[in-house]
Amino acid sequence: MLFSSTLIPLIFFHCFLFPINFQEKEIQPEAKSKIHHEVVVTATRLETQAFKVGNSMTTISGEELRNRGLVTVADALSQLTSGFLTRNGGPGSAASLLLRGANSEHTLILIDGVEINDPLSPSRSCDLSQIFLIDVDRLEILDGPHSPLYGSDAMGGVINIILKKRGPERISLNSEAGSFRTINFNLSISGQAKELNYHLAASEFRTKGISSASSLYPGNQESDGYRNTTFSGQINYPITTHMELGCLFRYVNSKTDLDNFGGPYGDDPNYYQRWENFFLKLSLQGFPLNNHWEQKIYLAIVSNNRQNKNEEDDFHPMERETGGFNSLFFKLDWQNNIYLNKENILTIGLEAEKEEGESTYLWSSLWGEDKSIFPRKKAFSTGLYLQEHFSLTDYLFTTAGLRLDYHDRSGLALTYRLAQSFWNDKTSTKLRASLASGFKSPSLYQLYAPATIWGPIGNADLKPEKTFSWDVGLEKDFPKLLKNLSLTYFCHSFRHLIQFDYYQGYQNIGRARTSGLNLKGKFSPFSFLNLNFNFSWLEALDLNSKEKLLRRPDFQGKIEIELNPSSSWRLLASLWKVGSREDMDYSLWPARRVLLPPFHLAHINLIYNIKPYLSFHLRLENVTNRHYELIKGYGTPGFSFYAGFSLSY
Repeated sequence: MLFSSTLIPLIFFHCFLFPINFQEKEIQPEAKSKIHHEVVVTATRLETQAFKVGNSMTTISGEELRNRGLVTVADALSQLTSGFLTRNGGPGSAASLLLRGANSEHTLILIDGVEINDPLSPSRSCDLSQIFLIDVDRLEILDGPHSPLYGSDAMGGVINIILKKRGPERISLNSEAGSFRTINFNLSISGQAKELNYHLAASEFRTKGISSASSLYPGNQESDGYRNTTFSGQINYPITTHMELGCLFRYVNSKTDLDNFGGPYGDDPNYYQRWENFFLKLSLQGFPLNNHWEQKIYLAIVSNNRQNKNEEDDFHPMERETGGFNSLFFKLDWQNNIYLNKENILTIGLEAEKEEGESTYLWSSLWGEDKSIFPRKKAFSTGLYLQEHFSLTDYLFTTAGLRLDYHDRSGLALTYRLAQSFWNDKTSTKLRASLASGFKSPSLYQLYAPATIWGPIGNADLKPEKTFSWDVGLEKDFPKLLKNLSLTYFCHSFRHLIQFDYYQGYQNIGRARTSGLNLKGKFSPFSFLNLNFNFSWLEALDLNSKEKLLRRPDFQGKIEIELNPSSSWRLLASLWKVGSREDMDYSLWPARRVLLPPFHLAHINLIYNIKPYLSFHLRLENVTNRHYELIKGYGTPGFSFYAGFSLSY
């Protein structure tokens, strides 16, 4: 009902402004850009040609992700081998990325440069399963620490979800249905009314899903459904010839069926979570005085509301629980780019952030009733950052950054970054190297969680977690045969990690080290055939226990065949291999480490362009019906198929 009531006004708004005509525009598969043509923004907070960036990064267009049948940002990030996506169940279940072997909370998630990590999650992480791709223009993934530009949480990397800003006058409809009674419907509208540019989007996703507690174990047969409704929009208006005002908003309303735990008899038929998220960014940017000084100012507000409910049922008599979790995040950012000359840009910026949250959790059982109250708590932080991006020659490019942050509880944090890129245009070769430090401030829960009868939890004296990383890499194009070849080696150390001690609560006691190698590229023996490959090797070690870090595969590999026999047909077939990794089996008492076996998955996606404005697709996932686990005890989908269409006019 919520989706339908908004769908009609959106279409009317566009049709009122513009007459509808089918446009005979030729739609072709998006080609990979050469290294020196691609422009990125996240690595330097400037529009920068990729060959001038000395960091390891990946850029994926939203159009390409949607062509592959991917629905959420979590689905998109699961295609990476530089990180490993974990998920405790099917669609809508909590999903997080372990980038370069770092913890999930060590990756900063941004929407158009604004943090969306939840302040009230225990470690301030982000649930990637709730972010749909309908309005995404592209994803930019930075590997390694980037605290000098983005502050806290950017220890393992940064993922910037860049939304569509403007485009041709167009209405796009996309629909898909398939296994597990899944239905997905998307609508987007873009255009221009005089000087005002806009892009509006809405999506509705529903599925009966699978059992979150794996059906491979006894007692887990009930399916856990999921619903997600998303509205988003971006409006831009030039207030002068040199300044532009922007408004970006996003609203998500979802319901996810849950289970009590993973493993045998973890099923629960009436346990669910409702989640509501609102995102607003108001921005002003341009050149107020001359072409040498650019200002970008924005104010952002992000709110999260989660409601958990679990009533009594035949399998869990006299057991019930309810919980409410509310958080708010405010940010003001003032960025100044001073163009000293064509190849020398100085960036100076100031950030101010405020986060707050509260929660109430009540439960009852045969043993009585109890509650956990987290009273409203707040944290303030400010950051001053400085960066210079320059080149002394036509082939050597340097980015140097420094940042000072202050958190009202954990104090000061100083971070730095140096990245170097060497580009040879004649041979299309790029050599790069970078080193950087990073930090993460304690979360509200880690600072202020109230003590229980069993002992303390929160610790107001916690200090920031810290990291240092370096990497070296090679990127090269071989004309007409091998494109986008990239080889990267990295080493990453972590200290003062915040871990829970059963006697003292949260303490800065953890240490870890990760290192690895990544190799990727595209082999094109014929004009109609491409072979994409992506391989990663990882060593992730807890330096205190000398044991492997949990849920980190030592090897990941992906091979994809892309076949374009004609302008109308496109076939994508991929094979994904994941090595063994250690996890904890919490169905045992006491819980103990187990080794999850390696697995492989095969997917097929067929696209047929009937008309330039109309296409159909068929998608087959887990073709071999492989049984596997991402997290011990939790379910994953077996063989599934989906069919749908895309219409643009």
